[in-house]
Amino acid sequence: MLLRKLLLAVFSFEKYLRIISFIFLKTFNHKIYLKEHYQVKFLGKMIKGGDYCIDIGANLGYFSIPISKLIGKNGKLYSIEPVELFREVLLRNVAYFSGENVEVMPYALGEEDEKEILLGTPNVNGVIRHGRTEVLETTEESTDLAYQHKAVMMKPETLFSDLPRLNFIKCDVEGYELHIIPHFLKLIEKFRPILEIEIDPLSHKLEIIEMLSSLNYTPFFLRNEQLIPFKKGNSEHEEEIELYFFPKEKTGEHSFIRS
Repeated sequence: MLLRKLLLAVFSFEKYLRIISFIFLKTFNHKIYLKEHYQVKFLGKMIKGGDYCIDIGANLGYFSIPISKLIGKNGKLYSIEPVELFREVLLRNVAYFSGENVEVMPYALGEEDEKEILLGTPNVNGVIRHGRTEVLETTEESTDLAYQHKAVMMKPETLFSDLPRLNFIKCDVEGYELHIIPHFLKLIEKFRPILEIEIDPLSHKLEIIEMLSSLNYTPFFLRNEQLIPFKKGNSEHEEEIELYFFPKEKTGEHSFIRS
């Protein structure tokens, strides 16, 4: 936290984002794994060459760059990032670390096409937390916001109606997942992708689990490079915010899934 404050005091916000994302991606590429890499490192067990993937809330590319490398030249990644500043850093990172298999899309996903919305980036204890940028439900000013960003919303059905396949979806949208995942259900039912979704609070978690359960998906959480079955009512499990969803017919195919 102190290092973040020092960097923000010395550099512009954009330069700060470029520095921290470069360090994260460079160390990961050289297999110098930090504790922050554990979820990204696990992608290699779920994604293979030729896969089609969607990264919703791509931010600076912490997931997009590793996914791009895993899917190779025959795969395709759609990186969704509505915030212009983050998207500029993402595009720089894609150009430096990745290849032509990434399409960066400048939208927020949701229930309406061409709807103009606002997103807010909070200031937490003097540190601008870019990873917690969220859709603002009200236009009222907040003293906790470091920045507000204008963006355009599009429905997933509009953007992805012509996909030939879909193997993996990652979604990190700071509580807005309930407005997005329902619009992917037809694609999920058709292609049976693996999903990795950050979900909070618990009420959202239970609703998403119920929603995907209707499509015969099983929820898990990551621990020690193994996926553990999520059990409703287990307080320890319910504290997990990063959940993985696998089609029930595919859970037996992977040695990293505990029964």
